[in-house]
Amino acid sequence: AATAGSAAVVLIQETLHHDDRRPGRIDGWSSEFLAARPHAGNGARGGVAVYCRDMYLLSRCAQSSGVVASTEMQWLFCCVCAADSKIVVGSLYAPPLCSFARLPQFFEQAIELSLAHNTTVLVGGDWNCDVLARRARPQDAAKRRMWETTLRNLSQRAVVEVTAARGGNGRLLATRQRGSACIDYFVRVRAVSRQGPAVPNCALVDARLCNAGLSDHFGIAVRASGPCVDLFWQHAQQFRAAQNDQLDDEVRVRWRRLNDAEQGDADARELINRSRVTSAHARGLGTPAPRITSRVSLLRPLSRSRAAPFD
Repeated sequence: AATAGSAAVVLIQETLHHDDRRPGRIDGWSSEFLAARPHAGNGARGGVAVYCRDMYLLSRCAQSSGVVASTEMQWLFCCVCAADSKIVVGSLYAPPLCSFARLPQFFEQAIELSLAHNTTVLVGGDWNCDVLARRARPQDAAKRRMWETTLRNLSQRAVVEVTAARGGNGRLLATRQRGSACIDYFVRVRAVSRQGPAVPNCALVDARLCNAGLSDHFGIAVRASGPCVDLFWQHAQQFRAAQNDQLDDEVRVRWRRLNDAEQGDADARELINRSRVTSAHARGLGTPAPRITSRVSLLRPLSRSRAAPFD
């Protein structure tokens, strides 16, 4: 199974974060979250969050309006920047009793962000609706009609594509550990520009289930590639290499001082340890499961073949 090892961005749903219980600090990661209402009924406590490696700049772009964690759809869009390149990602949660009434508003925000930032918007979510299966669940009928109507109304303004985990035979995989439906997946939204240049596209490939045991849902790990993200990953790798080179220079200076001195240099040892960690991230290795709660969706660069720890 896929793991969160090489994830650059993590999208979490049903986090239960609220103003009195903020997301835990994870070393090496930055976060933004949309607060939940902790005592909401009908299993609709909600909350969504976006985490990314702290080598990137993470900023909030837009979010669903009104009180979250009711029976309404809730989402959070964030911009992730590496140097002068950026991608826009979103995390979405639709409670089981959600009517999809806010679906048009969600797509309107995604289209606006796609045009404003000239990029494809990548959204990972727990939709609680199987929009891809040929044989729809009875409880999904109204939601599917809203989904199809909304996409039909937006067809002249945006290209919307769904990416879900599939087995070797191309069959959709169930994303609940005790279910048969695919209700967790990625959605790509690329605005159709009639006046300016075409908005760059991207592909989400190698979608796989991961993180069994974190919740009653599997996570979905995907790789992103294409004009929309290639420059972003390139700048990210350059930044990582430059950061590592700077640490290596400091290590060499302090290592000489450590060898010349009769007493140990604690600062040098600490810096050496930091350099080892940074070098490990730069090379990419190890695949431990992420130590965060709730189900997660993951974005990671296609060009990196090995994983770096999510710690």
